[in-house]
Amino acid sequence: MSFDPDGEFKYICHVRDHFTQFSWARTLTSKRAIEVAAYFFDLFHFIGSSPTILQSDNGKEFCAGVIKELIEMWPSVKIINGRPRHPQSQGLVEHANGILQQKLGKWRESTGRTDWSLGLKFAISAMNNLWCQFHKKTPYELVYGDKLRGNCTLVDELFVKNIYDEENILNTIQIFDGIENLDDDIIIDLQSKIFNITIIIKV
Repeated sequence: MSFDPDGEFKYICHVRDHFTQFSWARTLTSKRAIEVAAYFFDLFHFIGSSPTILQSDNGKEFCAGVIKELIEMWPSVKIINGRPRHPQSQGLVEHANGILQQKLGKWRESTGRTDWSLGLKFAISAMNNLWCQFHKKTPYELVYGDKLRGNCTLVDELFVKNIYDEENILNTIQIFDGIENLDDDIIIDLQSKIFNITIIIKV
């Protein structure tokens, strides 16, 4: 996807899992295969595995170049260059890119900012929390097994009172008898949930 330049950034690499409809994206300075491959290297290691089949809007030759560069960095990776998409699949990709452009446009309009490289993060987050009629869940729920969590009410209350340092918490809120350690009482489950990604990722 191409946009008006935002500093050094001119393009967006939009990666989408067709089954869950979960999206990832990164700003790019060019469409060179090496830059795209470097992003995939980071993304696939973050996910924990690579897809089996890779397809791209930019054609099989471009996709082959990306895979070649990726193998240079990651010799053990095995990815098949996908065949051209049929019209229905192409329509899904174009629809997803349209949603991303729409979300970015709304972000720019609501914030008055033009640095879409920052807004991209908010746009992708919004897309991953859109309700899917087919799955009856959001992409985020399908991937992580839970709904996106916001701040707890305690944190909201602390911010209203302009409290941003942990050492000031005990002087502000009431600690009930039997609670010796606030940290033990407020437990956030940070354990990552295991998920599987479908074998086809669109670029």
